[in-house]
Amino acid sequence: MYSELYTQSHYRFTKHLAVVALIVVVSTVIFFISQDSSPTRASRKNLVEHEIVNLTPQQVGIFWEADEADEGWVIYGENPNSLQNIALDERDIRGEKQKRRYHYAVLKNVQPNTDYYYKIVSDNELIDQENGSPFELKTPTSTTATTSMSPIYGKMLQTNGQAAQSSFAMVLIGNAYPLFSLSGNTGEWLIPMQYIINKQTQSPLSVTEDTLITIQLFDDESRSMVRSTISRSRPIPQPITLGNNYSFISETDVLSVQDKKPLQQSRPKNQVEIRFPKQGAVIPGVAPLIKGYGIPGKPVEARIDSKPTFSERVVVNNDGEWNIPVRTSISPGTYKLTIETENSTGDTVTMERDFTLIKSGERVLGEHDEATPSGTLTPTVVVTTATPTPTTARTPTPSLQISPTPILTGTVTATPAPPVSGMNIIPIMVAGLGMVALGFGVMLLL
Repeated sequence: MYSELYTQSHYRFTKHLAVVALIVVVSTVIFFISQDSSPTRASRKNLVEHEIVNLTPQQVGIFWEADEADEGWVIYGENPNSLQNIALDERDIRGEKQKRRYHYAVLKNVQPNTDYYYKIVSDNELIDQENGSPFELKTPTSTTATTSMSPIYGKMLQTNGQAAQSSFAMVLIGNAYPLFSLSGNTGEWLIPMQYIINKQTQSPLSVTEDTLITIQLFDDESRSMVRSTISRSRPIPQPITLGNNYSFISETDVLSVQDKKPLQQSRPKNQVEIRFPKQGAVIPGVAPLIKGYGIPGKPVEARIDSKPTFSERVVVNNDGEWNIPVRTSISPGTYKLTIETENSTGDTVTMERDFTLIKSGERVLGEHDEATPSGTLTPTVVVTTATPTPTTARTPTPSLQISPTPILTGTVTATPAPPVSGMNIIPIMVAGLGMVALGFGVMLLL
């Protein structure tokens, strides 16, 4: 009958609707079960650069460059299977996370002589070694010898002359772990020199004031390469404009790391001369470099007309060289250096040099260049086109703080909750519609 046909067809329609609703609900439940807010392994994420920096017994820095701008942080711990600690990018600690190509995180409150394991999180996806295991490092022992060298520092600028804030400074010294810092609001940066650790032996790397170093200064847009020595980097002789390359190495710096015999043979015997400072030199800092040639075994007396007057007496060494150490600080100003020694015939020789000391960072380099009439000295500057591949950071500080013997200390910070991915509203809407359809089908069945 027509009524039976209607009832049968209505029943089939309701049954199909109920089956569809059930499929929707089951699919939604499976979707939610499969989702995980914790970071997941991602094969598409790669690191362009990755370095362990500022390795000390109390804290360690991790620097990396992602293949594209992302939100990044580090998870770490002493157990490779349980990375419970979180280290945010230093620039994200006081605010919301931002997408960046370069990241710098600090593993704080670590223990000396301990193995640590870590993974890098990129937009909630994990980056580890190719075999799936975490990266690893070992902290130095608490008895690792440290240097007594003062920190090196300088200032970097954008191409428009504005301070390069929250930009990176990385110092490369031989085969040591890089030293790293973030610039402050004024573009100034400072890097302590206590822990210079050899990557292969994990022992202190021996360096001197004449050791050649490379300094990379960069942000997400531009990079500068600076060649200098440790002694000429307190401060870097002039503000660095990102995108340009600089060299503050003179010919004598290069010769100082080679055998001295060629240098002795190239100069006349029995020469009496002041090598440094040059006449009219403008020198940043509180002490000039005073060196020269003389007759081996003869005394050399040096005087500077400072207040109080500086005076020192040394003897020319067997190589015919002398060096006057200036261990006291001299106030900025223009001074006269007077040197008295004896020549090869025993006659007294008096030599004089005028030089100017300036505040660190006020002006630049005069140690080996002659002053121009304006008093501005021109270092060797090689201008290159900036490639948008800068490199690698510390929390920006309102002003540059410099102490003669800075000490790295760990800072206790509250451990932030692990970041989680946002919730997608589309599955919830689908589930809601499925529930409505299921309820409607059940009502029709009754």
